[in-house]
Amino acid sequence: MAPKGGGTPSGDLGERITKDFGGFDKFRAHFSQAAVTVEGNGWGVLAWHPMAGRLLVLASMNHQNQGVHGSIPLLMLDVWSTRTT
Repeated sequence: MAPKGGGTPSGDLGERITKDFGGFDKFRAHFSQAAVTVEGNGWGVLAWHPMAGRLLVLASMNHQNQGVHGSIPLLMLDVWSTRTT
């Protein structure tokens, strides 16, 4: 996810991202937007939800338990925002 990072995922994860988000660029935009919406401290989260059979992007505010029950976090971006809107 870094500007010069590892690039587009391949294999099962890459296929799942394409299926659930329409491609890596769309996932990355969605994940980034979720992280930007965090007010205070929290995370942008990529999670797998086995019962839904899909990946989810979540924004967790103030380090609270705002995940989807039954989801498994795969990638978490720690966020600290000083935004006061």
